[in-house]
Amino acid sequence: MPVITTATDARGMFAVDIFATEHNMRIVNPVMIKDISGRILNNEPVGITGNDKYKNLLKVTEERWNGQIKYTDNSNNEYESGVQIITGKDDKIVFKRTLKLVPQELAVGIGCKKGKSAHEIERAVKKTFDKAGLLLEGVAPRLRA
Repeated sequence: MPVITTATDARGMFAVDIFATEHNMRIVNPVMIKDISGRILNNEPVGITGNDKYKNLLKVTEERWNGQIKYTDNSNNEYESGVQIITGKDDKIVFKRTLKLVPQELAVGIGCKKGKSAHEIERAVKKTFDKAGLLLEGVAPRLRA
């Protein structure tokens, strides 16, 4: 069976794709993996941040990877590139070049009248998420019964 690896995980370094998988997070903009991984491989500074809910996880991540990635709020703009856990539409992006991770913690339950189209249901879900400031990327994959 073929196995896909990245240069970071093959060298035992912080790999954002593995981090995301381990913590049930979706990478919103995977094009940024190359930037983050390249900087880590070149020993360039990379930040990681998220709201208070993720503070302990991010500190442990920094310790685990021995300075390859640094927990920061980036208030002094020290880090051009970083990984940010985004939990809502109003989250302020703190890095110039940001790889966005969205925790997949949400579930959607739908009840509707007979005859509603998929388009109408989708529009209602999007409207509800927008009103609540939630991200559709935060919906967990379908659970099996």
